[in-house]
Amino acid sequence: MFPAVILGGLDSIAGAVLGGIIVGLLENAAHFVDSQYLHWGNLYEIAPFYVLIIILMIRPTPVSAPKISSAFRDIERI
Repeated sequence: MFPAVILGGLDSIAGAVLGGIIVGLLENAAHFVDSQYLHWGNLYEIAPFYVLIIILMIRPTPVSAPKISSAFRDIERI
């Protein structure tokens, strides 16, 4: 549940639902790949955490967060 909530956003119910759907699909895909090809064991249990780390490195805001306008992106940080 933790990756679903963090991925979707803590303040948005719709974002948490979207994050849950993404994590559920990811777990099922990882379970299929592991059972058919890899045979490593319980890969589907840790796959959401790996994907969460990769997504947070690429885009550190939740999926449901609004886009930042270009006016705020141009502000120089001190």
